[in-house]
Amino acid sequence: MAAALGVVGGAGRLVTLTWKVETELPVAVIRFEGVLDVDTAPEVRLAVATALALQPAAVVADLAGLTAAAADDDLTVFAACARSAAAWPGCPVALSGPPDAVAAGLARMSVNRSAVIHPDLDHALAALEAVPPPLRFRQRLTAAPSITGPAARAMVVAACEAWGVNAAAGLEQVANRAELVVTELVSNAIIHAKTELEVVVALREPFLHISVADGSPAPPRLLSPDAPDTIGGRGLILVETLTTKWGYLPTRDGKVVWTMMRLGPPPVR
Repeated sequence: MAAALGVVGGAGRLVTLTWKVETELPVAVIRFEGVLDVDTAPEVRLAVATALALQPAAVVADLAGLTAAAADDDLTVFAACARSAAAWPGCPVALSGPPDAVAAGLARMSVNRSAVIHPDLDHALAALEAVPPPLRFRQRLTAAPSITGPAARAMVVAACEAWGVNAAAGLEQVANRAELVVTELVSNAIIHAKTELEVVVALREPFLHISVADGSPAPPRLLSPDAPDTIGGRGLILVETLTTKWGYLPTRDGKVVWTMMRLGPPPVR
């Protein structure tokens, strides 16, 4: 998948940053080309989030085609992306092949504290070979309630059985909680996004990850229990209750809503 962003810089100058996800699994490689500045930095976040939606083992941002940033502060977007990926889905973000001017800016901003910087893409991929890819089930579904909900639940149950999640946790409740969570996520996406969905179930011990990507950029809304009666929103209260944490990331094609469930008793809220 590829994307491009064109914005008008000073004196009417057209500044463009393009990116392409060249490989997705087990390591997602994103190739950036163009100018990084305050206007194009959000595109870096979108690129990394789009790669993270499939929950790869790691993400490599190839900077060989990146022009020196307008200001060193712009380069901190890579550190922010690395911290976001560490929070969910818990995978490393590495940088490869920055030109000398870009490498100098990364060093001045201490970006290497959050993301390892490699001289080229080959070195980055070799270093990440030791990162184990998560166990993963993935399915693309249409926004049809009678089909999508049962299919998503069946996939979650199959994943938990294949990985022995209940046995590992010592609780029969894990798969049941996961079924409830995926049901609410899928239902919310069907009601509000009305697009095709991509459901991913992954195991990164000690967490079971369930995420649903859809084609709507609108963020999920967590309603309070005493909110006026409206369609949707209260299901996320159940999601918050049953999961360790949840959130969402905007992607190039919409968003991904993600959850993490610890392999143990449900959290006390």
